[in-house]
Amino acid sequence: MSGDFQRLLVVNDYPPSTVAGAPVIVRQLLRKYDPDRLDILCCSRWHSGQTEVVERSFLPCRHTEVPGVDINRLRPRRVFVPLSIQWNFLRVGRIVDAGRKIIRERGIEALFTSTCSMEFSLAAFRLAQEFDLPLHVFETDDWVDANPKPLAWFLRAERARSLRSARRVWTTSPAMVRSHRAKYGVESDFLFHFLDLDDYVARTEGLEPPLDRIRITYTGSINGMFLETMERFCDWLNAGVEVDGLPVELIIYTQNEPARFLGPRVSWGGYVPMEEVPVRVRQGHMSAILVSFTEQPALQGLIRTSLYTKTIDYLAAGSPTLVVSPPYSGEVDYFGDVTHVVDTWDTARILDAIRLLAKDETTRRTLRQAGYGRVRERHSYESLERLFLSHFCNRSAEDSHA
Repeated sequence: MSGDFQRLLVVNDYPPSTVAGAPVIVRQLLRKYDPDRLDILCCSRWHSGQTEVVERSFLPCRHTEVPGVDINRLRPRRVFVPLSIQWNFLRVGRIVDAGRKIIRERGIEALFTSTCSMEFSLAAFRLAQEFDLPLHVFETDDWVDANPKPLAWFLRAERARSLRSARRVWTTSPAMVRSHRAKYGVESDFLFHFLDLDDYVARTEGLEPPLDRIRITYTGSINGMFLETMERFCDWLNAGVEVDGLPVELIIYTQNEPARFLGPRVSWGGYVPMEEVPVRVRQGHMSAILVSFTEQPALQGLIRTSLYTKTIDYLAAGSPTLVVSPPYSGEVDYFGDVTHVVDTWDTARILDAIRLLAKDETTRRTLRQAGYGRVRERHSYESLERLFLSHFCNRSAEDSHA
């Protein structure tokens, strides 16, 4: 990139890391940032005492901790815990105090925040107002939809003010771009997961699935947006599903053993670092995205606008992807043309889809090339500079007059 990176303060409940999907996205956004010009202000609950794998994934820059609400140690997740835990208004002042010190000592030129809990995002808004600094906001989920309670709706007005004041707002799906325009009157740009596509392609070259079975792979968390359909899918497979005489199996790669789902045809592969994901999923015939057909309004709101980092990993690994999801999901809206979608819980249709993705080489090749194209266009490191990093670059005099 031409010019120097701005001195950037990231005000985020969680530090960028591999602890969960949203922190992974932010970590990938900032991996190429100059670490000497980057500060992270985060909650000590998510920074201290993490596993060695997570600690190794922290960015090599300065981290400043603010004590958290020590009720329990639930990891950050995309289906949020109750407001009584997430919302601690008294902590906003402590976050602002810590931010003031960093801004003055480090000569901070811009602020970036990504929503997990509202304390850090509102603190970033107040710091931007106090120091007249540009605020950049990345909405990885719609916080109001995730917490449809009276206080969430009361805070909606302040939330809207912070979004409208921002220099730039990014949202995590095309569906959320439309939702924020309607809900807050705010224009935003679509931003999501980025990775090194060429590295993924190189890692997976020559890998083939087994011949004596049909293998499906799943990576990452299993939160409320997946739970219902994951249970159905695993129970169905464990009952003994076959395609043309071949047993169908599922391997789940996730941090904690999902004992509820395991059985004769469903196994746990353990935690897989992001760098190893392409190899594991390419050793299967296909990968799966299993979205809940829920009646819960809060979950439905999230499902309508959410995308999942694992989908980009699957596509970049060249793994044909089966999406079982309600038709209204953000996942179907954005990925429907590069994956194979079954938009209702119908085991006959799902079985036909598994047969197609495992056996039809034309379909497999077509989906693989379409997936590579989508990743190259919007989720590769080349597109990262254009869509994100360029907005934090102090251009040279020659650039500014170009």
